[in-house]
Amino acid sequence: MIVVTGFDIIFFWVSRMIMMSMYAMKEVPFKEVYIHGLVRDKHGNKMSKSRGNVIDPLVLCDKYGADAVRYTLAYMSSPGRDLKMSDQVVETGRNFLTKLWNVVRFAQMNGCVYNESFNPNDVTHPLNKWIISEVKKTVLAVEEAFKNYRFDDAARFIYQGVWNSLCDWYMEFVKPILQQSALTNENAEGYNLRTTLLKKDVRDTMAWAVIQFIRILYPIAPFISKKLSGELGAVDIVWPEVDDINLNFSDSEKEIGLLKEIITAVRSLKQSFHMLPNEKFDVVLEGSKVDAQRFIENYKEIISRMAGVTFVNNL
Repeated sequence: MIVVTGFDIIFFWVSRMIMMSMYAMKEVPFKEVYIHGLVRDKHGNKMSKSRGNVIDPLVLCDKYGADAVRYTLAYMSSPGRDLKMSDQVVETGRNFLTKLWNVVRFAQMNGCVYNESFNPNDVTHPLNKWIISEVKKTVLAVEEAFKNYRFDDAARFIYQGVWNSLCDWYMEFVKPILQQSALTNENAEGYNLRTTLLKKDVRDTMAWAVIQFIRILYPIAPFISKKLSGELGAVDIVWPEVDDINLNFSDSEKEIGLLKEIITAVRSLKQSFHMLPNEKFDVVLEGSKVDAQRFIENYKEIISRMAGVTFVNNL
């Protein structure tokens, strides 16, 4: 049994329960106590009816949704810290859940449906292997956070996985693949077959990745998680099992890490010189992290679209 309480009533409630149980039952009633901070108003004042600064959680739920309130409380529940509650902080939680909703809509628009038989160990494309590695890291980190009652860390890891890894990078990486059109000339049969297979792999991987993020969000935001899971064809909410994912991620992490470095560096360079995002210039790739020529062939379209360069070549 675990007791959840605020620090202000440890003596008045927790210690008295222990003493009364020891007196009446001759045993300790619980072994663990989770002590959280107080929910205060936006100025850090303790809520009081006489002050008129009480924030009604039901009003917040009606305005932003129960899941947004739950996520916000989890995200802000750092040990030793009181929660300064306001509409603005709940809006942050709502915006994150709206982002996840839009991710599911993007997946649906591109034909992504959760495949129960999908095996992450079968993927071969570096982009797909990379997002699977990100999902695995996030799931393990969230598991550890929940075990240690670090609900703030769990909410933050999920946020980073969805917003950064999935939305900012993976979805942008695979857009050119999903948007590839079939060729119509007589020599296009092999190309079209490879394109079709790659699209299927991307769709299956994306649906799988989104569902795993939804599943680890479920304890914090159950209502939207259940809804979005069904939207992608995954009826049951079960905790992801990632221990049996035994892919070698080193090469894919190296390649995608370099890809992110190039895109970030070009964007930063443009900003430094006050260039417009759509202004284009040539880029030369140097170094020995990867096979430069193969890297360019594989990712030149992604780099061109995301960083705004017209040509990438090796010296």
